[in-house]
Amino acid sequence: MTIETTLNHLRSQLARDLMADRETRTPFNPTPFDIHVASSGLQKGIRRGNIDTALRSTARLMEDDPARFWRRLVVIVFEDVGIGDLNLVGQVTAISGQKRWRAGHGGEWCVASHLVKRI
Repeated sequence: MTIETTLNHLRSQLARDLMADRETRTPFNPTPFDIHVASSGLQKGIRRGNIDTALRSTARLMEDDPARFWRRLVVIVFEDVGIGDLNLVGQVTAISGQKRWRAGHGGEWCVASHLVKRI
């Protein structure tokens, strides 16, 4: 199996997950804090299981600097999930640099909020 085949498989799995999750879309509600605090809040929210903090921080980063969010999410998924869910790590890695893919599968917020909830 080539790397590209593996990445395409991971993207396909995520696309199916996103389709199944359409009914439970998360509202876009950014935190009022600056992006530095939001970046920290994203990781702390994930580590503490505080989904509201994680999602509001995600929304803030999406609003101001989506590329920063995706870079940060890759680091978080490797540090905080790691071998606990290699499929999730692979999915985040496979789509983190794929802006066009994300746009075609519900948009930045849809994909980001889905992954943050899973992490």
